[in-house]
Amino acid sequence: MKLSWQTIDRYCGQIDLTQLKPVIDLSEISFVEPFGLIYLGLFIRYYNAAGKFFNVKLPKDAKVRAYLARQQFYKHFDFNRDFVEQESAIRSISSTCWNDMKEIEKVDYLAEDIADEVKDLLIDNHVNAPVSEICEITAELVANFVEHSNQQRAVITIQWFPNMNWLSLAIGDCGIGVKSSLCSMAKYAFLENEPDRKVIFEAFRPGVTRKQEGGTGLTSIRQNVIDLRGKMVFCSNSGYLRICRGNVNMSC
Repeated sequence: MKLSWQTIDRYCGQIDLTQLKPVIDLSEISFVEPFGLIYLGLFIRYYNAAGKFFNVKLPKDAKVRAYLARQQFYKHFDFNRDFVEQESAIRSISSTCWNDMKEIEKVDYLAEDIADEVKDLLIDNHVNAPVSEICEITAELVANFVEHSNQQRAVITIQWFPNMNWLSLAIGDCGIGVKSSLCSMAKYAFLENEPDRKVIFEAFRPGVTRKQEGGTGLTSIRQNVIDLRGKMVFCSNSGYLRICRGNVNMSC
């Protein structure tokens, strides 16, 4: 099984949260995309904050286990020290990623700094891609977290898959969600009873923002992804918006 945007929600939904220490069974996982990595980590973080902790069955696949160790997954999501040290012992370094997920906090110039680190990775790996557009998308995504999440930190990771000619970036936080964010403004109160997918779609329209002015960040992200014929999935609560090769779909 792969942990990807298509499967991760169903995978987490099958974890028995009625148990005292629910089991996260990674034993049969064959591949992990950055989206799945971030989603699973934030799922763990959310329930840890509510006092629920987990037992983990390690992947049988050596490459998957090495990938989680390289990204320091267990360290970031508060597993016990012995477990973290055990997995660190098999950790190796790769030139195609940051070799560690980044915990990002709301500080000045955060978006620009993260975009510069993405640029460095692309250049170091001689990635044949429009670097400036990718960095612009990255900066806008990070800026969106800074401006609209009620959380002080988010998690971001990037991976270049040279054999597939595929660059994957994922960012997430345990914030209040798009609906709560927009509906905190009286002019968007009409969205309160709408499904999450419609609220997300609204958030990507030009001029939609909680700020006094602006509202072009998500719109420019969408247009850049479409222009690049890339793929993007934007999830909030039970809904998502997906862009794939110029087509925009939403569901849930």
